[in-house]
Amino acid sequence: MEDFLVLLQTYVLPHWPFFAFTVLSIVLGQMFKNAVWTKKRAHAGKPRWFWLWARRTISAHPVLIGVIVGMGWQTPEAGVSGLVPAVLYFSMAGAMSTWAFNVLRGLGKKYGVDVDLHGNDDERDADVDHDPDPSGLKAQVDE
Repeated sequence: MEDFLVLLQTYVLPHWPFFAFTVLSIVLGQMFKNAVWTKKRAHAGKPRWFWLWARRTISAHPVLIGVIVGMGWQTPEAGVSGLVPAVLYFSMAGAMSTWAFNVLRGLGKKYGVDVDLHGNDDERDADVDHDPDPSGLKAQVDE
């Protein structure tokens, strides 16, 4: 047990901003996916192109938020200082959040635990058909 605590103190705790941003991105990403970037809004929201592409690029959002956070917090830990290193640090933490959530979902599925946050976008209750026009251009021409 002492070896684990030493390992934790030596290799994990110094990087707490990275892990905190990763976990926060997982939780907030699932909440926003189910409340804001819903399938229904992607197919019916105005302007349609905005909601559709916001939904289609949902896995890039944590990376983009990481860029914004890195612009604001430029010294998250020792050895990371300056605009470019901080932006890369937090954008990688955002990218890690999408991977970490997929790993958690896979482990949950293996052990029979549902880790998805179900809300407005629950796929079991989705009544929206797949859009044959992913660009949203046909809807803009029809208007």
